[in-house]
Amino acid sequence: MTQATVTIHGHELSYFDGGSGPVVLFIHGILGSYRDWSHLIDRMDETQRVIVPDLFGHGASAKPVGDYSLGAHAGTMRDLLDRLGID
Repeated sequence: MTQATVTIHGHELSYFDGGSGPVVLFIHGILGSYRDWSHLIDRMDETQRVIVPDLFGHGASAKPVGDYSLGAHAGTMRDLLDRLGID
């Protein structure tokens, strides 16, 4: 797994990306981070591409003042996948 960042909505979003095959996007809950999925990542990245972000306001991602609603997080995930070229 490789840690990377991408700028979305003017802020740095941290994520891990690894493996190959069909894409699986892991999304942690409120007050969580990518670490919530660490026990599953190694099991899946041999057969699937695994994308594991830290949502804005969590983990290694930026903590901007703004909207932290579920809708805003969903929009950010959509934009992350778009930026990575994933349909």
